[in-house]
Amino acid sequence: AGLIGGALAVCIGTPFDVTLVRMQADTMKPEGERLNYKGVSDALRRVAQEEGFGALYKGLAPNIGRGMAMNVGMMACSDQAKEMM
Repeated sequence: AGLIGGALAVCIGTPFDVTLVRMQADTMKPEGERLNYKGVSDALRRVAQEEGFGALYKGLAPNIGRGMAMNVGMMACSDQAKEMM
């Protein structure tokens, strides 16, 4: 359950992580090179339109591994803490 939950969470969150990174990086570019996203929905839409829907999932594979490991670790710690109480 922990592995699947972690993987699903990453699959849902990755487009938003990609968008966040793009929006933050955009502010660091020179003014002439900025894409000037209006918000999250604008950035999601523009990335999907201009680069393809798959661009929203760049870096998915290593993030799934991280999410699965983190979720299993948190569940194990939670179970251990419950037993100690």
